[in-house]
Amino acid sequence: MRKVFFAFIAVVIAACSTFHPKLGMPLEAFRSMGASSGKSFPELVSARGGQSVYRMRGDPATIYIFENGRLASIEQAEAAQIRYQVETIRK
Repeated sequence: MRKVFFAFIAVVIAACSTFHPKLGMPLEAFRSMGASSGKSFPELVSARGGQSVYRMRGDPATIYIFENGRLASIEQAEAAQIRYQVETIRK
């Protein structure tokens, strides 16, 4: 019975550590949220001026756009769309 209880507690704790970024959150909070949820650290795709684009290694179809160190936009895209958006940002 004790083992079942501890297994249940472990499942509840694992479920609580999910990755749900919020618009306006700082980049450091985004990085730590990704690491604590098991999604790994964000990977920088592009940076120009005060704007930077990140994606998580486990989810390449979602990009996170930061402006001046704060999350400004979350977008779903295919790989070709991501390349186009990155090239647009670089121009």
